[in-house]
Amino acid sequence: MEMLETRKLTTFTPPELDENAMATQREIWKIRANNNIKREELLEANLEAMYEVSMSICDPVMKDQICNHEDYEEIDIKQDTLGLLKIIKKPCTQTEKMTPTWAIIML
Repeated sequence: MEMLETRKLTTFTPPELDENAMATQREIWKIRANNNIKREELLEANLEAMYEVSMSICDPVMKDQICNHEDYEEIDIKQDTLGLLKIIKKPCTQTEKMTPTWAIIML
């Protein structure tokens, strides 16, 4: 199985907390920080899943076109779903090159 190098697309930047903050303000800060971390983890997982699903529904001809695209290597390393969809969009919008599988998916 090929190992994929993944780079984290999101990073957590904690909100500012005044050093003179009251206990309630510190607790609210902790809750917000934890919620932000959870959202970013969920976003990261969803983006990875979306990348994998997008690749899995491609037929062999489309996968070959994607893999031969000049930007594919960087997109695959980053697991960049939007970059992948941009590559997929080009052949899909050219009706003379459209495969039957993608004609159905576009509907």
